[in-house]
Amino acid sequence: MDDPPRPLFVSPGVGPPWDMPEVRQALRAATISDIRESLSRYSHGHYDAGMAVHDSYNESVGHLSDECVNGARGSYDMHNESSGTPSADRADRADRADRTERADRAPTSAVLLALYEEDGEVRTILTRRSTELRHHAGEVCFPGGGIERGEDTVQAALREAREEIGLCTDEVEIIGVLPTLHTYSSGSAIAPVVAALPARPEVAANSAEVARLFDIGLGALLDDGVFHEELWKLKEDDPGISVYFFYVAGEVVWGATARIVMQLLTILGDWCLSRNDMERR
Repeated sequence: MDDPPRPLFVSPGVGPPWDMPEVRQALRAATISDIRESLSRYSHGHYDAGMAVHDSYNESVGHLSDECVNGARGSYDMHNESSGTPSADRADRADRADRTERADRAPTSAVLLALYEEDGEVRTILTRRSTELRHHAGEVCFPGGGIERGEDTVQAALREAREEIGLCTDEVEIIGVLPTLHTYSSGSAIAPVVAALPARPEVAANSAEVARLFDIGLGALLDDGVFHEELWKLKEDDPGISVYFFYVAGEVVWGATARIVMQLLTILGDWCLSRNDMERR
């Protein structure tokens, strides 16, 4: 488990949005049915949870100087696909014009969040990419890749899952698509497709692309000491960008993958709180 390279100026972040015991309890008890409902309500505009994770990163890149961006791409080769969080202080680092420009970009790649329930918890599948790959070698990610001509995001995510981990997609239920993420290092656009599986699937890693195939429970992401956040700057007076880390299953999950996890947990957590509030009335 190797940490990613870091820039010259790093400061602590503000901590996870599930620090409240009620939020943590709701997330640990969540089912795939809860996730399906939360994504449905989110897609129909019932609340803006999760979009703040998406927006504050996509907005913050435009606030960084060209020198900062170029340095990030060249000097420490960070495949840094980091984001902000729903808190207002991060949103204040946003550049609205950059957000508008990036929001118009169609996804160029798609990943699959394959969820299933086992022993009373929701689990998902992750991979560590082969060190022989050209891009993002050795990084932890969801199965996925580029969208080919004639494909939509769902078709691309399912095809990549079949190719990378041998997932049989016959019984996969698509339950939502999270907001498109734009990567810092390359500016590419990733569509996270969320799917429900009827049970733990039989999978096998394609050794040409995947060095390790593993699964985690969503509850493990909430454990003490797992989540870490930093504010990264290339120059001391730059506004910086928030970078998330999850230290789990002997791996470090960061970049776009960590942002996708944060989107899902934020949308789900806010829906659970809204539901609990309604039940108390």
